[in-house]
Amino acid sequence: MKPIDMKTTVAAPARARRALASMTLAAMALAGCGGGSDHAPICSDVSLAVDAGHIYGQWCRPADGPAAKVLQVLVHGATYSHTYWNFPGFDGRYSYSNSMNRAGYATLAIDQLGVGRSTHPPSDQVTYATAAKAVAQVVRAVRGGALGDSYGKIVVVGTSIGSLVVLG
Repeated sequence: MKPIDMKTTVAAPARARRALASMTLAAMALAGCGGGSDHAPICSDVSLAVDAGHIYGQWCRPADGPAAKVLQVLVHGATYSHTYWNFPGFDGRYSYSNSMNRAGYATLAIDQLGVGRSTHPPSDQVTYATAAKAVAQVVRAVRGGALGDSYGKIVVVGTSIGSLVVLG
């Protein structure tokens, strides 16, 4: 029988509350809370330095109105890339990122380590711990002004395995 890891067991409820809070914020934004614009967002490709190399991201901001005060860092699942959040084609109907931008939020959809345009370290070095550390370093870089804009809040949103990385 496998011994119980009390650190993980005790931390799980707090992690679940943080995940629920992130999902609630995302649902509120999708419902239209937070302002909005019908214009296409302004997007830029960015590369942020982390210990394992660099993380690529697509940084999008609302096209008009006041500058976004909240940035959502979007972390994809195992078989996807940053495009998960802005699915190509379909006239933009399947774009979480664009929906958030229209609601007044900035987004940074990243490629996790070993995926897409981010650094591809040897596979034995890509773990939940290194992935979580890289996401934390991205958040620190943004707080430090790496994107040039300043945000009052940074919310990290994950899907599938990206959710586990976010909780890491």
